[in-house]
Amino acid sequence: MCQSFNMGDETLWNPPNGASRMFQRQVAISEVELALPSGIGPMEKISARSAPRLSRPLSMLF
Repeated sequence: MCQSFNMGDETLWNPPNGASRMFQRQVAISEVELALPSGIGPMEKISARSAPRLSRPLSMLF
């Protein structure tokens, strides 16, 4: 089973559950440390929605 990260009707990433949980924890830490919203919403069933205006490439976070 995997979880998916979507923007609108497009799937951006479809990792396994373990990788998804690790990614979500890293995003939460980055949001707190950088005081910036990631644009990644909470998991709903097996998918998360991403807000296009708030999303930044991961390279911009570090």
